[in-house]
Formats: sequence, structure tokens, C-alpha cells
Amino acid sequence: MHIQNEPVNEPVNERQQAILSKMKQNPSITRENLANKLDVSIATLKRELTSLRKKGYISRRGSDKNGQWIILKNQ
Repeated sequence: MHIQNEPVNEPVNERQQAILSKMKQNPSITRENLANKLDVSIATLKRELTSLRKKGYISRRGSDKNGQWIILKNQ
């Protein structure tokens, strides 16, 4: 039996949907601005971003300061 670590079509939660929505509106939004708009801590936001990356929803192009979020697939 093979145990797979990658989630298969795992749905995003409400907070992740809100993150994706904000990124679509403003691809160059910073982590700090995202955290403020969603009223969550930076640590919580980073955890959600990591989850979205692992699920294949987002990636980042460029630097943290001048980069942009890339939406890879819609929720």
C-alpha cells in the first residue's frame, strides 16, 4: 500500500478563499497587507500561504518586496 503525502483536490477553506480573492484583486499585495485585511497574524497568514502553495493554488514571482502572486488554479 502506498501512502500519498500530497493532498488530492483538497478544497480550500474560507480564509484561503479570501486570500485568493485579495490576491486576484491585487497580485502585488504584501503579506503584511494581506494579514491586516484578513485580521489574522503574520504567522497564521504564512501557514495558509504554505498550504495554498502545497495544494498548487499559488506561487510567487519576484522578490518579497516587488514580486507578484500568481494564481495557478481557481478554488
